[in-house]
Amino acid sequence: MKRLSKLTKEFNVGLNTIVEALKENGIEIEANPNTKVDDDAIALLDKLFGQYKKQKEKAEEKSQEIHTSTRLKSIELDESSEATHLSKEPPSENNGDELRIKDNTAIDEPSVSEILKDEKTQPKDTQNTKLKGPKILG
Repeated sequence: MKRLSKLTKEFNVGLNTIVEALKENGIEIEANPNTKVDDDAIALLDKLFGQYKKQKEKAEEKSQEIHTSTRLKSIELDESSEATHLSKEPPSENNGDELRIKDNTAIDEPSVSEILKDEKTQPKDTQNTKLKGPKILG
């Protein structure tokens, strides 16, 4: 005995299709996915909808083949891209054992006190400065 929902997935047909097909052949069942269907009705459904079951299995096999072949192709592409990436790297002299710093000069940036002095020495234009605030209407 199987549940009706499991049979709909197995035969790849709708719930109402199975219920109507069983009614036409004299088997009354409730159109509820949790309804259990006896073995005689399952055998009848296999005769009626067996072709759909086979089509579904073939489609799943084909899908699986496509999935595995595309996965293998992507793996091959990944391996070939790694090979080209590795071949483009210049050979290293120290094999990664040491880290050498070739340029250790610091960038001359102004200190905070110098920035503050520059701001104090610059004249401020107070006449053209507009303050932002709420506009008063009325």
